[in-house]
Amino acid sequence: MALPHILKHVYTNGTDEVIRRGKKTHALGFVELVEFDKLTGNIVFRVKDDTYSSFYKVYIQKYSDPKQISLRCTCPYNLGDICKHEVASLFQLQELLDKGQLGDEEVYYDQRHTVVKLRNFDLRSLRALCSSESFNDAEKFLQKKKGENYIS
Repeated sequence: MALPHILKHVYTNGTDEVIRRGKKTHALGFVELVEFDKLTGNIVFRVKDDTYSSFYKVYIQKYSDPKQISLRCTCPYNLGDICKHEVASLFQLQELLDKGQLGDEEVYYDQRHTVVKLRNFDLRSLRALCSSESFNDAEKFLQKKKGENYIS
């Protein structure tokens, strides 16, 4: 079985020491997902240093394209192509992809018990705060109860 392109990037660009320390940082659970934008293929991780108590941000752009993937870390390391924080982030990214946590599934939020307090109750606010199905159901309910006067 061939390695995924993310792990190939790690082993191609990282030194043995950087890879070892990046794996350690990942194994300790020091990598946290901060931002994810599926449309642009950008992802941001917050990584705690394994030696010091400092945190660094790792920016990964175009992670789905093996030829255009780019990494940037806020740490001062400049001795090689990638640092241990970037290695740890790439291992975390591969783990998230393997588990399907960055997948294509549609997210559904159950809002049956959601309460919204409004100063002004108008049609535009109602449309913005609920799904189209809920809005249509509410509109039908109000028409049935002759409540059109309550919505302006």
